[in-house]
Amino acid sequence: MPGPPKTPTAMLARRGSWRAKVRDRGVEPPEGVPTRPAWVRGPAARHWKSIAEMLDAMGVMSPAYTVVFALLINSLGNYIEADKACKKHGEFYENDKGNWVAHPAARQRQAAWEQVLKASKEFGLTPASVAGLGTGTAKRGDGDDKNRFFAAKAGD
Repeated sequence: MPGPPKTPTAMLARRGSWRAKVRDRGVEPPEGVPTRPAWVRGPAARHWKSIAEMLDAMGVMSPAYTVVFALLINSLGNYIEADKACKKHGEFYENDKGNWVAHPAARQRQAAWEQVLKASKEFGLTPASVAGLGTGTAKRGDGDDKNRFFAAKAGD
């Protein structure tokens, strides 16, 4: 579908949006923190619980998202391992022709970074995606810019 992705109904409800009341809810995923799959190991496994609990507190976690969340966490683990390799071996090396080229670990780290960033946006873990999902703490009528604008227009 064209345009930005739909804001989850749970997020609309947290914001107090009227859209949450009129939208056909469709299928609602169960709430809760998923169990870590056995294939998520190493540095990734150490971050599973803290990030899952944070997302659950934000209202965007469900056991239905186990696979996608595990892919995010595995990409984070890949980033951590590639970053360690870059620190150990350096970002660049001189090849047999005397040219300086990026170390394979640096390329792996960049690919992992892109995967982490893309998956993080899906869960609302970047400042821009949080703003887009409306997970902030401001409530309707708290004097935010939009409400001040509409209040001023109503008084004209």
